[in-house]
Amino acid sequence: MCRLFGFIGDPGFEDTLYKPTLHAFVSSSYEDPYAANIFKRANFSHKEGWGVFTALINGRKVSYSIRKSLHPVYIDKPNDKLLNSEDERYYRPFTVKIFHARATSEKSTVNILNVQPFEFMTTSGSRLIIAHNGAVDKQKLIGMIDEKESYKKIFEKYSDTYVMGKYLSSIIQDDIKHEQIKNLKEFTLSALNISLVLLNEEKIQVVFGNYYVNDEEKDYYKLYVKNLRDALVFSSSTAVDFYLSADDKQNSGWFTLNNGDFYKFEVNYSKKIPKLEDLTVFNIR
Repeated sequence: MCRLFGFIGDPGFEDTLYKPTLHAFVSSSYEDPYAANIFKRANFSHKEGWGVFTALINGRKVSYSIRKSLHPVYIDKPNDKLLNSEDERYYRPFTVKIFHARATSEKSTVNILNVQPFEFMTTSGSRLIIAHNGAVDKQKLIGMIDEKESYKKIFEKYSDTYVMGKYLSSIIQDDIKHEQIKNLKEFTLSALNISLVLLNEEKIQVVFGNYYVNDEEKDYYKLYVKNLRDALVFSSSTAVDFYLSADDKQNSGWFTLNNGDFYKFEVNYSKKIPKLEDLTVFNIR
């Protein structure tokens, strides 16, 4: 029960691409008609915290950070500038931002430890970042993780997404593979709307996509994408369907991913940054 928003590419698209979608994301977190319909409520807000992952790449000059807050994103209202004054020294760096606004019925996990995105270390030492909307089988995933029983008990205080990230970090090394995402289907209870970032000393990979079990819940779980070759955004449905201006929706080339579609993009720090039309697309259905 969450909302996702991501930006990948040239920060020169701040005004035309990033800002309007960020504003729509914040508004959709305050009032989500799709969620209200699915969960049978008069109104619905994603109010259990928010977070953002940021990576800036200019050759081998790389920085990344994760900010988390237990306040609702519509209260904090994050700065809508892609780059702050400290970041400008990178000179229009290739930018990755992943936002997540959380809602949960599992009230015991409403704390700062469970605000997403989460960060893990893979078996090869790469960093794995995950943000997720949907529900997965937490207990089944715990059973797949090779840890001492005493350590597994700690998982009970964390959300299903955290446990899924821990599991992924145990099977991923330096590359996110199609089969690793497809294998998550067996643990999916409602939806696998995820954004993953794999980051190490040589490259960064970004994977995002959607898979939902019940086609009748498509409106809530579908992901939108807008790709302008030098920059793209992806967004949960509510922001686009209810909060983007009519002009932006009609004229800017938004499209929905098919159920099961995932996109993968990689930047090697020592090579020229490829165009975003060179995304790898795969389907896990």
